[in-house]
Amino acid sequence: MLRLLEYLVLSTVFLSSWHGVVANPISTDQSPPQRPFQFSESGSDMILTDTVDAAIDSILKDFKTPGGVGVAVVRKTPDAGWNVEAKGYGFAKLDGTKITEETLFGIGSNSKLFDILATGLLISNKSLSPGISWKTKIASIVPEWQLMDPIASAETTILDAMSHRTGLPRHDLILPAETVSDEIHRLRYLKPSTGFREHWQYNNHMYTVLSYLPPVLTGIPFETYVTDFILRPLGMSSSTCAEKIPSLTEFPKS
Repeated sequence: MLRLLEYLVLSTVFLSSWHGVVANPISTDQSPPQRPFQFSESGSDMILTDTVDAAIDSILKDFKTPGGVGVAVVRKTPDAGWNVEAKGYGFAKLDGTKITEETLFGIGSNSKLFDILATGLLISNKSLSPGISWKTKIASIVPEWQLMDPIASAETTILDAMSHRTGLPRHDLILPAETVSDEIHRLRYLKPSTGFREHWQYNNHMYTVLSYLPPVLTGIPFETYVTDFILRPLGMSSSTCAEKIPSLTEFPKS
């Protein structure tokens, strides 16, 4: 367990001192199958023990990270309930404020999940006229949409955009646009590095395009749509959007 935890914490420290990161497990053909955690009859099993706490604190100290990590372990119990453990390690601010289980972290590209959920809700919304599907072409619903490759420009579907197969590489170093509309308009100037649907190439800009679907189709800003139709129904009262972070106290700051 400590070896696995050390891998997870080291991944977090390397990738970001201030952002919540999900570490992708590395599997090989030689890896043994993972076995589910076995509960004792007393139900007193804990993963975030004092030994684990000391191991995480030692890793943070060894790598001299200026920040820290938040760790949550959620397990289903034998009686169909949920066992939740959450702890903070390290510091949230340079003034010595410690990270706790209430500290908010940026979730990075895990935010793409909310793009997909929001799009799925739009697809299931039968009141939209005309309705959309996973195969709806972006060009038919986003006026600003145009790519340098005419085939990709005309044929890219919602699923293509989600699946990173438009032919565009990352292009992460382009200057930021003032609005989402402007950023989408700039896509036409970005050169593809492979043919449409030929290869998988990670591209953040396509998820910016997807975040534009709620305002285009419903008139509701993306942040409001996610809050009203995803976060609130799920009871995620502590989750919020980056624009609101300056007003929050439980957020790591340098």
